[in-house]
Formats: sequence, structure tokens, C-alpha cells
Amino acid sequence: MSIKVAAQYLGCGQQQIRQLIASGELKYFIVGRPAGGRRQGGWRIDRFDLDALIEKRKEGKS
Repeated sequence: MSIKVAAQYLGCGQQQIRQLIASGELKYFIVGRPAGGRRQGGWRIDRFDLDALIEKRKEGKS
């Protein structure tokens, strides 16, 4: 899913998703290749990785 959809899924902003990616806490993959200097596609996040992040961050979870 896109960063926008991932943000909606978690109920947060797109910038927070980008920060999670930059920190290495959230995995991503790139779809498409640069064409004519403009990126086609973009970053994608797997729903299972988002669910794993939710489980990891739940309070009281060891």
C-alpha cells in the first residue's frame, strides 16, 4: 500500500510513516523506476509489516 493508505490504516499522518521508514522501524519496498527524472510508482508498505508494528507497540507487550 502507499504511504497515504498506510497512514490512513494506522490513523496517523504521512510524515509519521516517512519517519518510521527513515528510522528503520518500518520496512518498505519501491515500485517502479525513475523515468525522465521523475519517480514512477513510489514507496510501498506491506500490511503485515504495519500489523507487526502495531503488535510491537502495544502497551504491556514484552
